[in-house]
Amino acid sequence: MPPLSAPALDLRDIKPLQQVPLGWPWYVSAALAATLVTLTLLALWWWRARRRRAQHAATSAPPEPAFIVAKRALARAYAASRESSASRQTYYFALSEIIRAYVEARFVLNATDLTTEEISRALRERELVSPSERTRLLALLAAADAVKFAQADPSPAACDDAYLQACTFVDATRPAPEVSEGTR
Repeated sequence: MPPLSAPALDLRDIKPLQQVPLGWPWYVSAALAATLVTLTLLALWWWRARRRRAQHAATSAPPEPAFIVAKRALARAYAASRESSASRQTYYFALSEIIRAYVEARFVLNATDLTTEEISRALRERELVSPSERTRLLALLAAADAVKFAQADPSPAACDDAYLQACTFVDATRPAPEVSEGTR
């Protein structure tokens, strides 16, 4: 074993930390880089939002009027009702939903969630339709309720009559066409 020597004089202590001077060019270049990144991200966000709005405007057509949607749905449901007794019962379910959706869209009345009696009361209180059209609508909904809840078996003639009554109601309550200033 080698002899122990006097305290090691050749070991040096850790040097203290030195402050590295950062000049103003470093701060300026960091601020410029951060500003450039921020502006690039904002420009990218703006460009993508603008492109999305332009695509949405180009692809989205105005919604179809409620009476057109209702007439088309009534015609489809009526055509399907000609097949069997079960399809005629399904027709009355569809008829009720189509007419209720039309009333909801046309008169801003929550008809899809209301009972026939509640719809009658709301139409009477708010005077949304004429008494004859209210009577036509309530007769349609009552016939649909009889099929839906009392399992009535509608005849093909009853389906024909219900279809005509529904179309008449939709035609009678559709909004009047707008008259533009140039056509007066």
